[in-house]
Amino acid sequence: MASGNFALSVPSFWKTVMPSSSYMAALDPDLSRFQRGGGKLILWHGWNDQHISPQNTLLFWDAMRAAMGGDSVDRFARLYLFPGMAHCGGGEGPNTFDVMTPLMSWVERGTSPYRMIANNASRSRPVYPYPAVARYDGSGSTDDAANFFAYIPRDLVRNDADWVGQRLFSGNYQTWPRAVNGKLVLSR
Repeated sequence: MASGNFALSVPSFWKTVMPSSSYMAALDPDLSRFQRGGGKLILWHGWNDQHISPQNTLLFWDAMRAAMGGDSVDRFARLYLFPGMAHCGGGEGPNTFDVMTPLMSWVERGTSPYRMIANNASRSRPVYPYPAVARYDGSGSTDDAANFFAYIPRDLVRNDADWVGQRLFSGNYQTWPRAVNGKLVLSR
């Protein structure tokens, strides 16, 4: 193998195709219009997701807080990270849980969600809104959610890596498609 300096080059498709994806993707972290309309958002992700890194969800969460302010985001959104859960379920950890009931209660009664209980065949575990994690209280079974409490780690997961798609979590990368004389035209 030849030695030398190698530079990461961004494929040209990334620069041309990705900006036109705004009509298919939800990447803009400024959800102010959604919030003003009374929207409530529960994001969740499994820490053992084998298809989509939970780091992407954390990066989006941080981008939302940077774009809108943490206090604003806290009024309408929650993020839950499920230990041991794979892509959309399954995995080694408790991975069966109810998101709809807490969301409906938040929308209809104004009761913001806090702890969710995840189960599998042999264990239950509480999952708290990020950045809180479940911590064993030292008594009873470690397979019982009742024996855990919310704990906020001193050192949170780092999300400061530079990556090729970083610009996608902003409000300024999109182009908007429209038809002009039977042709698709993209404009900012």
